Amino acid sequence: MVTVTIQHVHNDYSIYENVCISPEKLCHVIEIYDFPAVFKTDDLLDAFAEYSDGGIKIEWVDDTHALGVFSSDTAALHALSICHPMLKTRALTEASKKSKGKATRRAGM
Repeated sequence: MVTVTIQHVHNDYSIYENVCISPEKLCHVIEIYDFPAVFKTDDLLDAFAEYSDGGIKIEWVDDTHALGVFSSDTAALHALSICHPMLKTRALTEASKKSKGKATRRAGM
């Protein structure tokens, strides 16, 4: 008797993507990064509570990177000024390739 097992691919090649972000298309999205891998969605939502009057959605990229999708460009720009001891932010145009790729795929670009 022969036993066959199927192994799924474990490699992520998204960091090799060439992604061009049009600054005017996704200005309401920022990258949140360099936070502890134990953080959950609620931790990020709590950190940005002051900046999310119109709403915020968190899209996970990996354990230490996420996208903050705000209700407006102004809210996202304001959120970039956050001073938090356990996380960092940057505009999507300056984000990691993996985050840019996720943002463009989600936006259908």
